[in-house]
Amino acid sequence: MEKEVPEVSTGPVKLAFSNGTSTAGLTVNASDTVIETLSDLEIDVVSRIDAKGDFDTTTVVVLTEGYEAVAELIAGAVGGTVGDLPEGEVIPDADVLVILGANYVTE
Repeated sequence: MEKEVPEVSTGPVKLAFSNGTSTAGLTVNASDTVIETLSDLEIDVVSRIDAKGDFDTTTVVVLTEGYEAVAELIAGAVGGTVGDLPEGEVIPDADVLVILGANYVTE
């Protein structure tokens, strides 16, 4: 069953990834997974950085109002949940931020 792609404002979804683990290369793997899983959604990966802290769980943060439904789809693709930006973390110029935690499993 295909997931219905929600309507978003104009252009691609600006998506940022932050690695909250010590596993190198996780943001590349996760961004590839999201792009493949949500192929009907136009995605522009704008940054891949290391998080300031270490995280046990993967959190998807809505940075631009109106992207809540997209964030839920992304959370499903990475095995995370939608939540708030953790204190001290960098706010990228993106619509949605994915902070990868230790629970993120690469395939």
